[in-house]
Amino acid sequence: MFYALAILQLSLQTIVDVCRADSSDPYVSVILYLKLRELPPFGMAVCSEDTLSNDGMLFRDALDTAGQENSPES
Repeated sequence: MFYALAILQLSLQTIVDVCRADSSDPYVSVILYLKLRELPPFGMAVCSEDTLSNDGMLFRDALDTAGQENSPES
């Protein structure tokens, strides 16, 4: 799963670079945000038929790796 997260981060960073966005802004891409521990605790839902379900699961893994409290529902 770490490999998939790294590929997603690289892809998102390319989009951020092209758009000249600030990747340190969690509203641009929360997966690229390097300070996940600073986000408040929250719950999230990942739907299996959603096109972005893999992104949700990767985000959950990034939160878990960072030690950030979350309660994913899938």
